[in-house]
Amino acid sequence: MDESHRVKSGMNNMSYGQIIKLADLAKRRDILSGTPMPQSYLDLEPQFDFLWPGEKVIPQQVNVKDESIIVSNINNAIDGLFVRTTKKELGLKDPIIVYKSLPMGPIQGELYRLFKSEAARIIAGIDKVNLYNFRRIGRSVVKLMQAATNPMLLTLKDDYDEEIMSAPKNREFWELLEEFTKYEKPAKIEYLKLRTKEILDENKINKVLIWSYFVRNIQILEKQFKEFNPVTIYGGIPTGSDEDEAYREGRIRKFHIDPNCRIMIANPQACGEGISLHKPRHHAIYLYRNFNPAYFLTSIDRIHRLGLEKGIDTKVDILISENSIDEILISRLNEKIKMMGSVLEDPYLHSLAYDPADIPASDELGIDSKDFELIKDHVTKNE
Repeated sequence: MDESHRVKSGMNNMSYGQIIKLADLAKRRDILSGTPMPQSYLDLEPQFDFLWPGEKVIPQQVNVKDESIIVSNINNAIDGLFVRTTKKELGLKDPIIVYKSLPMGPIQGELYRLFKSEAARIIAGIDKVNLYNFRRIGRSVVKLMQAATNPMLLTLKDDYDEEIMSAPKNREFWELLEEFTKYEKPAKIEYLKLRTKEILDENKINKVLIWSYFVRNIQILEKQFKEFNPVTIYGGIPTGSDEDEAYREGRIRKFHIDPNCRIMIANPQACGEGISLHKPRHHAIYLYRNFNPAYFLTSIDRIHRLGLEKGIDTKVDILISENSIDEILISRLNEKIKMMGSVLEDPYLHSLAYDPADIPASDELGIDSKDFELIKDHVTKNE
């Protein structure tokens, strides 16, 4: 069973119910996955149950609070049951990851505070965390991510005004949202423009891969970077001939071979798997991320993978809005990746075969109960 992480919900997964019937006919069963536990060690249970139905390979950890003990227990349980090729064994240097903290402008900062207050009211009315409430929380988190990155995403307008006007003094901040870029520029977008130009000016062959989850941001950035002949890839771009730039494959080919095409702007959902961009492309910039480590891991692997020339540094810039949900994401993503790496005994773990399209819509943000507690603390602080 390839991409075995897809059945992490066990019998709740429709495909799993059919797969397990076919498995009864097999003399031998094997599972393959680049990220077998994208969220937690519990993701392993249905995969091992596929191999040995009814056998409790993964020990219960209900009353265990110490993470090191949990990792040790699982290490002992699966020792000798899997093999993994690590980045170190492939001879790859660790990527150079730089976090760039940026203060939001006064209008953006106040708009973020307003959406944070809205999220606090929603969370205050949640008495128990179930799937429905996780979705409600998820919608609030998306708004916070949008406000921290580019408040234009919370409006219907995509006009990125070049000139800045003084904000009228007789209007509330929320009234300025629809015309935000008339009075202020998003801090991340402005820094992204400067940093990208800096990388491209360093060397004429340099190219930059920009990651953005929201499609409207991709479209806005495409206009902002038009002098560099960018290509964009997101869910609305169909697959087809690599000779036609209307298609995903055609845009990838253009980014590879056209020296004048120096920027690709994409989201991991559409461009995070099965694409190699590691030859002349060694710079990636993340406008923002979410709580699902699989998206982050697999997107880095587009430029950090087998075949990378010796001595090449893979450089990753992650843009962070100060005093925002971005700061929570740093610690939580690192915790999740560290846990996965510890269980699989891979000190610097990256996804080598993960398809973001397999993530159910309800899981896209990757929010778990610990994330919820940190989000709750963030939105209720100073309220």
